[in-house]
Amino acid sequence: MKKQNENTRFLIDHNKKQSELYQSPDEVVRREEYLRVHKTEIMVPKCMDGRVNVPLITGIPMGIIAPYRSMGARFEIGSPSFAPHVRRFYEHVRDQRIENGVACGIVVTTYHYSKGDTHRGCKGFACDTAAAREYARKLKEEFEEVYGKSHTLIYPIQIGIETEELRRVVLRSRSPTPART
Repeated sequence: MKKQNENTRFLIDHNKKQSELYQSPDEVVRREEYLRVHKTEIMVPKCMDGRVNVPLITGIPMGIIAPYRSMGARFEIGSPSFAPHVRRFYEHVRDQRIENGVACGIVVTTYHYSKGDTHRGCKGFACDTAAAREYARKLKEEFEEVYGKSHTLIYPIQIGIETEELRRVVLRSRSPTPART
């Protein structure tokens, strides 16, 4: 019971610090500047694993990315629980293009793995990195099927996240070799 209380206290304290940081004047200015320079909306369907922290990995300020979490990042674009979010994102990007000159909406389909120990990989895929990567690829293709491969308004990309060193692997559609960053 003591360990559970310690964990709960840690999470409450961590959330409080994150909230204070998010509301700080420096972070508000950082977000505004980011949005002024980068005219792009970002949606990230990702695993519920807390190690998959896309703002931390990319350096994008908190509050820019619209995150959606599920076990193993298992989403279906037409499912009743996910489709309304996808539709709202599309409509938001479309409206922001008209009102604020937003270039497009990026949908980042993700999977994660551990280079140090496969057992620290995604539990939603029984630590099977190939299966997780393939699922993310198919989700990316679902977005292209619905919103077009010309990427006029919605541009899906796929990344893998190595959780030991917090590295991202961008997978290119036409290249068999991932680009590591």
